[in-house]
Amino acid sequence: MTTIGEILGQFAEFIVGLWPLRIVQQWEQGVRMYKGRTKQLLRPGLHWFIPLLGDIITRESNIEVIETDFQTVRTEDGVEATFALAVKLKVRNLRRTLDRIHSVTETVQNEVMGQAAWACAQLEWDHLRESLGPDTRKLIQDRLADWGITVLEVVPVTLTRAQAIRLIVDRAGALVEDE
Repeated sequence: MTTIGEILGQFAEFIVGLWPLRIVQQWEQGVRMYKGRTKQLLRPGLHWFIPLLGDIITRESNIEVIETDFQTVRTEDGVEATFALAVKLKVRNLRRTLDRIHSVTETVQNEVMGQAAWACAQLEWDHLRESLGPDTRKLIQDRLADWGITVLEVVPVTLTRAQAIRLIVDRAGALVEDE
C-alpha cells in the first residue's frame, strides 16, 4: 500500500520535472532532447526546455575507467591466456554518444573484449603483456571516436595462463570438499 508521504514525494518529483530550466555544471556536458531525439549539445550554464516534450540530459565529462570481465583466448602460439583489461576513456561529444549507443559502459566493454580477443589470437604469449593493450586501443579507437568517445589508454589488469587459474580453482574446490 502506498503511503501519503510516497504520493507527495512522487507529486513533488513530477512538479520539479516540469520546471523548464536545468543547470549544466562545469564538469558536465548536456544535451537538449525534444520528443526523444537529441537536438543540441549544451555547454555549462543555465538552459531551458519544453516540459513533457523535451528534457536536458547531463553526464559528467571527466575521465572514466572501465574494467572488462575476464576472458580466456588462445594466443597465436597455442597458450590459453586469461585476462581483464582497464580502459581509460572520455566522452567528448555526449550528443553523438546518445545518438549511437545506449549504454557507454556496456558498449565499450563489449567492443574492447571482442577486439582484445582478436588481438590476443594474433600475438604470441611472450609479447602479450606489452602488446595487448596498445593493439586493442588501435583497433577500437576509430570506432569509439565515431560514437563521441576518446580512448586514452587500454592496459591489462590481469594476465595469466588459463592453466594456472584452473589449477587454483581445482585446489580451492578440493579444499572445500575436504571440509
